[in-house]
Amino acid sequence: MKLSIDRLVIRHFKGIEHSEVDFGCEDAAICGDNATGKTSVFDAFLWLLFGKDSTGRSDFGVKPYDESGTEIHNLETSVEGAFLLDGRTLTLRHMMSEDWVKQRGQAERVFKGNSHTYWINDVATSASDYKRHIESIAEMEVFRLITNPLEFNTIHWEKRRQILLKLSPVDIDSVLLANPKYSFIGIEMEKKQTNIDGLKKSYKEQKRRVDDELTAIPIKVSEVKRMLGDMDGSSAEKAVQECETLESELETIEGMLIDESAAERLKKLTSEIAQTESVVRTLKNQMFKERLNARQSVQLELSKTQTTINAAKGSLPSAQTRLNNCTDQIARYEKQLADLRNEWYECDKRQMAEPEVDTLCPTCNQSLPTEMIEAAKVKAAELFAKQKERELSEIGARGVRLKRQKEDAVKAYSDAQAEVERLEPLTDESMIPLLTGKVAKYDGEPDYSSNSEVVAAEKVLTALMDRLNASQGIDPEREALKARREGINTKLDELNIIIARKDQYDLCVKRIEELEERQQELGIQLADIERAIILIEQFITERCRALEESINTLFPTVRWKLFEVQINTGIKDTCICLIDGVPFSDANNAAKINAGLEIIDVLSRFYDASVPVFVDNAEAVNQLANIESQRVALTVTTDNPLRIVRGSEKMEVA
Repeated sequence: MKLSIDRLVIRHFKGIEHSEVDFGCEDAAICGDNATGKTSVFDAFLWLLFGKDSTGRSDFGVKPYDESGTEIHNLETSVEGAFLLDGRTLTLRHMMSEDWVKQRGQAERVFKGNSHTYWINDVATSASDYKRHIESIAEMEVFRLITNPLEFNTIHWEKRRQILLKLSPVDIDSVLLANPKYSFIGIEMEKKQTNIDGLKKSYKEQKRRVDDELTAIPIKVSEVKRMLGDMDGSSAEKAVQECETLESELETIEGMLIDESAAERLKKLTSEIAQTESVVRTLKNQMFKERLNARQSVQLELSKTQTTINAAKGSLPSAQTRLNNCTDQIARYEKQLADLRNEWYECDKRQMAEPEVDTLCPTCNQSLPTEMIEAAKVKAAELFAKQKERELSEIGARGVRLKRQKEDAVKAYSDAQAEVERLEPLTDESMIPLLTGKVAKYDGEPDYSSNSEVVAAEKVLTALMDRLNASQGIDPEREALKARREGINTKLDELNIIIARKDQYDLCVKRIEELEERQQELGIQLADIERAIILIEQFITERCRALEESINTLFPTVRWKLFEVQINTGIKDTCICLIDGVPFSDANNAAKINAGLEIIDVLSRFYDASVPVFVDNAEAVNQLANIESQRVALTVTTDNPLRIVRGSEKMEVA
């Protein structure tokens, strides 16, 4: 698609009352003094197509103003353009008129707003159809990029980089992934349905999670060991063996206590006593085991809570430091921006002092002609204006950089603030005393009297023992055996408590083994993840270099820096335009303009869209770069009113 301007007719637009600009579909230069409407012609062109000015604003002052700065009403603002679109004539017209309404009971009409009317090839059309027709020629965003040489390097670097990457004539990723060295990366991207950047982010996140879990394992092991205390497996095994010995002795004692003459009668009673004692021990052991399990559950919860608090306390100072640093950075950038605005205002209001001009000829010492003196003063004024414009431009560029730095600091502040807000609740220790109290609540033996089954079984046992004593009378030897039996039963209760604790001991040992096994697994995972990250970074490095080379082949002189190697050998995305090795932002105006024209030429071929290019401040360039698109140079001269120069050869010397 190729679009050229043949003619623009502008009426009551900004400071232009009426102007007809004849371009003839050729390169042209619009020459004129400052404030004579050169940029307004560019604004009129964009307003005709998109309803915006050259800075992208849709709410700019379209109507003309009087000397007091008030809008002049009851005028129709219109721009009409004749174009050549792919060899065919196209005429467009955009008119804005005011709506005045006389309301009931009022003597005068009231201004209600503006209405817009559009024509395509002299046929009135709706705003939506007009917009669709313009977008069928070229999208507004694309149009802005290829009609202003400075526009591409003013958009955000990430968006600029995305556009450049689309220009690459070679599918770099496919070429690199065909290398067996990177087959793993291709498989992983397909599996995760992501690109190389997403894959790197995924593995970085995996590494962070594994590092966090590895850091937490020694803490968890310490907590479990603290729960073990003085418990060990051998004490439980000894208790089991001692129980067997005591139960054998108890059986012997029970046999000795039985009267031979009443053997059969007492056998049943003794059996009942043994069974009842067993029931009592079983019930008490069950209560003790339940108490231990409850204590262990609360202890685990206490350990987990303490671990979470410790981890949050360890991370919170770093996040708060980042937050404070970001706050300081933002304040510093705001101050620098304020200082820069003051510097801009001071520079902008600076007026040129009356120039000192020689009025006498240095050779003959006679007075110089008045026109020569005035010409010298005009030249001095032009030099002052150019110097002031350069200073304002440089201040503006510094302001743009500071604004971007401030935006980065604000984003970093938001991230740090979110991290602080996430961590601060986790440092709350209010649950620690409650959980510690719960653990202490389960210390010691249970209250057996609270269990109705234990109480009932002990009553039955007491009754049986009373029957046994009543049937045998008082016998010192028998009383000694009974005392020994009582001591054995007491000892068995103590041993059963030790045996019951073995379950908790085994659980803790098993947990420690699981944590140590998990630590080994995570170590292997971490090594695999780190190898994958190294391979991904190698891929990204090769990819970036290949992309730079591929994209730079499209540009005759301009070069692009698309990545930076960090101190830690990592790769950071960037997008810096270089002109003879100098960053675009630091180059002079002439270099920026010709570099911008070169960029437009490449973008126009990529988008298959050639549109008129307006070059502001064209007087700063001795020779504008040749491009396929129609060039319109806005050149500061002493002409007033504007003068139009057509033809590329004439335009260069306008």
